[in-house]
Amino acid sequence: MTTATEWSPGTSSTLVRDTLVLFKGTSVTANTIASTGSFTFTTQPNLYFAEDVWVIITDAANADNWLACQVTSYNTTTGVLVVTVKDSNGSGTISNWTIYITGAIKAKADDVTTAATQSSATDITLIAASARLQTITMTAEGNYVILPDATTLVVTSAIFTLHNAGYYPFGVKDGAGVVVCIVAPGGTSVLSVTSIATTAGTWIWSGNKLVYGMTVNQSILSAAYGIGRVHNFTVGITDDISIHFASLALGGLAVFYVDNSTKAISTPATITITAATVPKGLFKIDSTRAMVFYGSTLDELFACVVSVVAGVLTVGMAASTGTVLNVALENGYGDPRVSQLDTNLFLLPYVTANGAGSTSVIGCQVSGSSTVTFGVASDINVAADNLASGPHSYPLTTTTGLVLYKRGTVAPFTAYGVVINVTNSNPPVCTVNTPTAYFTSTSAGLGATMLLSATEAVVTENSNIANSVDSKLLTISGGITVTANALANLETAIGTNVFYTSSTADRTKPHLFKLSATSFLWWCKDSTGVSRVRVCTISGTTITPGLAVVGSFSAADIGDRFTGTILSMGTTEFIGVMWTRDFSTATNSNYVAIAHKISGNAIIVGMVKKLDSIVDNDGTPETLIMCARLANGNYAICGHYDAILGGDVGIELLQTDGINIIDKGVIPEYATDFRSGASGGPIHIPFVGNRLLPLGAAHGIPSRLRVANIITI
Repeated sequence: MTTATEWSPGTSSTLVRDTLVLFKGTSVTANTIASTGSFTFTTQPNLYFAEDVWVIITDAANADNWLACQVTSYNTTTGVLVVTVKDSNGSGTISNWTIYITGAIKAKADDVTTAATQSSATDITLIAASARLQTITMTAEGNYVILPDATTLVVTSAIFTLHNAGYYPFGVKDGAGVVVCIVAPGGTSVLSVTSIATTAGTWIWSGNKLVYGMTVNQSILSAAYGIGRVHNFTVGITDDISIHFASLALGGLAVFYVDNSTKAISTPATITITAATVPKGLFKIDSTRAMVFYGSTLDELFACVVSVVAGVLTVGMAASTGTVLNVALENGYGDPRVSQLDTNLFLLPYVTANGAGSTSVIGCQVSGSSTVTFGVASDINVAADNLASGPHSYPLTTTTGLVLYKRGTVAPFTAYGVVINVTNSNPPVCTVNTPTAYFTSTSAGLGATMLLSATEAVVTENSNIANSVDSKLLTISGGITVTANALANLETAIGTNVFYTSSTADRTKPHLFKLSATSFLWWCKDSTGVSRVRVCTISGTTITPGLAVVGSFSAADIGDRFTGTILSMGTTEFIGVMWTRDFSTATNSNYVAIAHKISGNAIIVGMVKKLDSIVDNDGTPETLIMCARLANGNYAICGHYDAILGGDVGIELLQTDGINIIDKGVIPEYATDFRSGASGGPIHIPFVGNRLLPLGAAHGIPSRLRVANIITI
């Protein structure tokens, strides 16, 4: 360390003087004073004007004329200096300048004493010179305050204070269009920029009544579309456009889209007026098209292409399986019956009659813009003992799929796996390879299954021992052969089954959930209602179960007290929900969320938190609570239509790392005037990109379908 006895100005005055000269320059380059923009000056070479250094450039004849700038570039040989102006004072064209190096400068426009009041039904865009205190009233929902290009600002303390004086929440976007925060009615956000290297910049903010979601737009569909059934199928064809279904009030099926960028919710287009029609599958083809499968419960299957081009919704010509019935008994939440092999190629296995028919498979292809063609059905097994509990269908490659199915008329029943090759041609042709038996079972139901990779799948059954649960790894080789590997016991004598939808499991919270290429989560509830969950690891072809965590989110079912379920899962954490109440009364009941952390092959039980937005009801959470897992441990949780007993319902946002739970509040606007879901049947909150798209009944007119487009951060 240098000390005063080693160096002092008095002993090195010449060095000090010569060094200070390098921090100052002059220029006779003519430039006109402006508050923004890029300016070029020619000054002396070999100065200390490094990139990003702050400089003050003043009029040599009048110090009230000046430019506050950051250096963009400086050529030490030629002396050419390029700067970006961040602030200025005075006016005129000056040709005699003095240039000084300085520290970061707070522009005069940053003074919070400058204030403005704005009212708008559309987005408000701020610039560097905008008043720093903004009192804003949005007169319509779903609008934003857009911050300036950060490269036109300076790094300083509070740049903008935004107060919401209106009824609607508004979002705040950076210069690149990313939502950084949302301000609820009556709230205030104080924002500062910490980096101005890009248009977006890096912003920090604080304040009160800052929330994590808001309704961008919503619509109550006309009386032509009923609320009797809400469909689970949703797909995003772009980050902003998603496809949804609505039932016709007089029978039939319609489709509509939601466009987040234009705030449009389209008028539904009729797919069919045939009564009791429901969707059987919905898949993205590309950024303008989606494939729709539909039909009645036990009828021929239909398919058509739906397109959205320049805001126009078009339903293409439908094709059908004709006399081939019972294809793709799919509902959007149970076991997967339709698999998309390529963007335009689909595989659909089916059983012609439960316990008496064959297991068969059919291909479906889209050619051109909207031509749909079904191929000829191919039999997998023609013996009259195939069970409608299957088949399950998984894509392996763009031309191969895995079909899992079950056979038998009496126990023991046998589960099989087979690879199907499909040509991407018109019509598609299916080639059935040799099936492999992988389990016997006392149950006629096909156990839970999961695709781990294009060459591996995990299956569960009870190995013909009632009340047990076993698993195996299936390996697929050469694109044609299925091999069943060693058995691993998961549970014994628990009095349960592991069908795909048993114990309230479904596609959003399956019994088998992939964590990585070599691990998966398994869970169930036993016959008394007690939950069991464990992590299983895979080494080679061997499955090794981790320790079971018992009763962490569902305890013994005593009149529904303490029963629970698991919610949508992440790879490092998940949330369970349990219904609790006093033994002596049914009135003091609560739904609680329980955090669980996945750490290696162990599960750690974390924090418990009461769900504030779910109305107490004498019922079980597996049928009354809906959930969407967003990202980074964020969950949106909502009460089902049947749970609210005439009250309103809100979407509550929680975040967990598996140990702690952070309450992110209830989404404004949605906390009232809405009932999500519909009476009867499982329904989940559709989630596309960063948007929740719940369908449900409109408040006060429960026969009308309402859709909301809700962004989350």
